[in-house]
Amino acid sequence: MSRMAEGVWGAPPGGAPRWIACLLALGACVVGWGLRWFAAQTDPWLDEIWTFELLRQILFPSDVLFELHHSNNHPLNTLILYWLGDGGDAYWWYRLHTLVSGVAMIAVAVFIAARRGVAEATFAAVLFATSFLLIHHASQARGYALMLLGLFVAFAALQRHHDRPSRVSGVVYAAGLAWAVLANLYALYAILAFVLWSAVVAIDRAGGVRAAIVPWCALHTIPGCVTVFVLGTFYLPGLVGRQFATDHWGIVAQSASLLLGGPFVGARAVQLLWVAAGLWLGGVFVLRRDRDREWLWYVLIVAVAPAIVLGVTQPRALYTRFFAASGAFLLLLISLLAGAMWRTGGLGRWVATAGVALIVWGNWLHVDRLLVAGRGQYSAAARYMARQTVATDISVGSDHVFGTAIVLRFFDPLIPEARFFFIPEEAPTSAPDWLVRVGHPRPSEVVYAGHLYDRDRSFPSGGFGFDWQLYRRVPMVDAVRRKAGSAGE
Repeated sequence: MSRMAEGVWGAPPGGAPRWIACLLALGACVVGWGLRWFAAQTDPWLDEIWTFELLRQILFPSDVLFELHHSNNHPLNTLILYWLGDGGDAYWWYRLHTLVSGVAMIAVAVFIAARRGVAEATFAAVLFATSFLLIHHASQARGYALMLLGLFVAFAALQRHHDRPSRVSGVVYAAGLAWAVLANLYALYAILAFVLWSAVVAIDRAGGVRAAIVPWCALHTIPGCVTVFVLGTFYLPGLVGRQFATDHWGIVAQSASLLLGGPFVGARAVQLLWVAAGLWLGGVFVLRRDRDREWLWYVLIVAVAPAIVLGVTQPRALYTRFFAASGAFLLLLISLLAGAMWRTGGLGRWVATAGVALIVWGNWLHVDRLLVAGRGQYSAAARYMARQTVATDISVGSDHVFGTAIVLRFFDPLIPEARFFFIPEEAPTSAPDWLVRVGHPRPSEVVYAGHLYDRDRSFPSGGFGFDWQLYRRVPMVDAVRRKAGSAGE
């Protein structure tokens, strides 16, 4: 009893009534579904289409687990896509499972926050329904939304297990972790955080390691076996990629900035990284002040576990999606902090409301661009080239050979008025009709494959994805006249 007197492992006193939590979860799910549904109508982007390409190598569902050894293979997501089949240009069909998972995760987050009170549940409902990053994950046919749902279900089940240990809560916890790691390998550091946190709880409650080891092992046998299988099958370097070197601190700043509704890059993104760190410390402080030992969980999931995995894997390339789990749980902690400030009354309510409103507004600016431009306007660009070209056979080149080729190959059957041929090599004898430029700078004219190209129309993305700047090949006669004219000047 002395240990329990020092802090709370189970449910804190004074949670929200169940009917209020249900209403908040329902309202958040309706709003969240609407935003995610419209985002799911946009064009598939490279990462999704790459998965579709991998599906062509599959003869049997078991091939996903035993034959398709590729870091872009998120096993659970790939299996579901295999069963969903070809959706044609109904892009939402490819994303139906992630839509459902993303919305279900909102409800789970609201119920988790409701353990501490109505204010916390309300702020969680607002933040999770409107989060740009969560909308991005839930509206693409990838494994991140599935992973986040599994992790949040596991967290809610472990909370219940800490309240009143039972076989049901233990099974749900284990199933949630197994689901998460099958959905995406980025769940590894979250599983590490779960393992460490549950071990501390088990030892504290049992009064020693010897008494805690059996029930703790029982909880983690299934997810442990699944994790070892996935790591052994898809290899550890697939966690963060090894394609090229990235600015790791820049990616950390970008992840924190986007979570709070800030820009992708720049000085303000770095500033918001420190704001996010302050909110994290503030939330941890509030939990410790309230003698809620879940503060340790938020230390592990947001900072310690990701740092350990990055330190072990030493990736050359790092992406914002690596921090999907830590970012989602940081958003939950921000909800708890805002709820605690609300209950102080007076100025605390104004600060909490204003802070959450700023986060929602910043996220909405990103969501608005996502709804308009998606993760790239590839089909619109292809149709534009088809309308502007006399011939039905259209050749295309690019400074991003791999990505542009895969994307064009996907959209070519969906545009019957033209046939697209991608030319990967820069050769004067086969200069393409159009040049898709992804990189910068983008001058008014460029020379490619010994031919002159004029900058034409731009098709930007809504943040993630690729901006396509189209360049049209200048007829040789016009190019010669232009060169002669510039020489005469």
